[in-house]
Amino acid sequence: MSLKQEGVPKVAPEDQIESECGAKIETLFKVQPPLEKLKSGFGYLGVILRDTVSDKIQCHICGKWFKLLSTHLNQAHGISSRAYKFRFGLPLGFPLCGISFSKRMSDWSRKRFSDPVFREKQRLWLKRIIKFSYKKASRVKTAWYAKNSAAWLNKHAICKEQVLRRYLILADNLGREPSNHDIHRHEPGLHKAIRRHWSNFNCFKTANGFSTRLPAPVYSDDQLLASLRKFAREHGRMPMAADFTGHLSSGLPCYQTIRAHFGSWNRAMQAAGFYAH
Repeated sequence: MSLKQEGVPKVAPEDQIESECGAKIETLFKVQPPLEKLKSGFGYLGVILRDTVSDKIQCHICGKWFKLLSTHLNQAHGISSRAYKFRFGLPLGFPLCGISFSKRMSDWSRKRFSDPVFREKQRLWLKRIIKFSYKKASRVKTAWYAKNSAAWLNKHAICKEQVLRRYLILADNLGREPSNHDIHRHEPGLHKAIRRHWSNFNCFKTANGFSTRLPAPVYSDDQLLASLRKFAREHGRMPMAADFTGHLSSGLPCYQTIRAHFGSWNRAMQAAGFYAH
């Protein structure tokens, strides 16, 4: 952070602080001089002040000194360490404690986790915790499911009225009746609720008076051949594949259905008697 101003002599941050505070205080986070003093608060922006005698650091909010500042922030000011660092321009990875306290905690953690006896105790402790948590969760989960399955209830799920209301809200946002694809895209949780209450999307639309898509017609081989012969009689010419494709095939079986039944269009024409075998 550069706070350089014109006409201000370049001095070390410690020299500026000593001249203003009159105490032996050092900065834990170096910034280029001149330092910017806080207008509302104590200390300087982007700087943590540490008393070299007591190894305490100063709180920017109240001005008091603590060896462990993070606990004071949470209890006295109700602010997290991360929010405090953002507010006063401090590096996020910097610990809010004195150097001796930080070194003591690091040495203790390093020694503790390098001790094989401690690692074995930690492993057994975690094993007991996991075993206890699993048993407790199993009892709670089993009782919860048994209670709600008996009455077919689910306290954490939405009811039928809520499902219908969310469906209508989605319809208003889209300007039309949502399709199954729209629900998957915009309301994935709503699709699961619909299947839980109505088994499928069409049953939901039928039960609530919405229009449903008609099922695709099923044709036999004889019906497909009869449709080819009927087309030839009505139009006075041999049917072509384009006649059974797209909007031209309204009321007629589509080209893909005929090809799926007979393997190809030419084989269907041969079976209908239009091509010589």
